[in-house]
Amino acid sequence: MPKPLITFVTAVDSFVLKMWKGLRWTSIAIIVILAYAVFVRHAMNAPSIQAYELAMFTMTAAFILAGAPLLLQDEHVRMDAFYARWSPRKQAIMDICTFVLFIYIAVMAFTAVTSTYDSFITGQHTKSIWGPPLWPLKACIAAGCIILLFQAIANLIRDIATIRGKHIPTPAEIAAKDHDRFGKADD
Repeated sequence: MPKPLITFVTAVDSFVLKMWKGLRWTSIAIIVILAYAVFVRHAMNAPSIQAYELAMFTMTAAFILAGAPLLLQDEHVRMDAFYARWSPRKQAIMDICTFVLFIYIAVMAFTAVTSTYDSFITGQHTKSIWGPPLWPLKACIAAGCIILLFQAIANLIRDIATIRGKHIPTPAEIAAKDHDRFGKADD
């Protein structure tokens, strides 16, 4: 494989892993936000629509941004009854055949970018009493789709390399190799 493609795959994988480490903290943020909402609602008899809406925005952003890390870690849902028994080459061929489905993600990314722009320009807000702007959430959706698309392209390059007999290791394989070499894995 040409060096620029391997560099692209490595850069995307590295970015997605770093993003995933940061995304893990969103679950703690959601817990804190919802704990606050429950506390003010029951202890102070003052329901907070802002807290529930902020939690919903945070969950949506975390959900959409988690797509690329899950694809990188091969955690997406599929029929493993057959796939797991196939050779790495045959798995790569099947992955390449299903790559065409990522056209949907490309269309979704384009739509999300234009929707974010329109939302920002028009000053679109939610219809709630709080009424926060919608463009930050739409920007997270656009970013999530774009990053997922980049990760899908990196996986496509990795699959093509596998078919050609040139293996590009995943970060998990590199970590397992380091674990075997040093006796412990770095996080």
